[in-house]
Amino acid sequence: ELVEGRRAALKTIEEREASERARLKKLETEQSKLKKLLAERARKAKAKAKAKAKGGSGGSGALSYPVNAYVSSSFGYRIHPIYNVRRLHTGTDFGVACGTPVKAARSGTVILAGWAGGYGNRIVVDHGLVSGSGLATDLQPPVVDRGVRRLGEGRPSDRLRRARTG
Repeated sequence: ELVEGRRAALKTIEEREASERARLKKLETEQSKLKKLLAERARKAKAKAKAKAKGGSGGSGALSYPVNAYVSSSFGYRIHPIYNVRRLHTGTDFGVACGTPVKAARSGTVILAGWAGGYGNRIVVDHGLVSGSGLATDLQPPVVDRGVRRLGEGRPSDRLRRARTG
């Protein structure tokens, strides 16, 4: 009986691991697509800026926080919370309650919006900078429509709110 119980537990763990690995693969694929999209937009923005430039470029290089909250996980290497391995965390997480309004970090146009697997409902905002796009994840639906919504810096959208995450 004990052996059968251990076999059943091992099978459950192996199934969970396979499921999590499949989920991770989907997220990595989504991340790769997003990186390509952002790289193309950055290339176009750089070309546009170069065409407009007359000896210099402006900009502070800063984006404001989308919420008034503490940073719960910074950009950089950390121990992955599920796989317990050191990995690059490519974002900044903020500790806010469900329903908290999310503001634009800088004015811009929504270029992607909708469900994104492990990211939940998310939007990507093109801020018109050479490498300045913002990603907001774990939002409550409905999420804004791509390309038709301009967001002003620091102004909360009536439709962007923090959702509950697991």
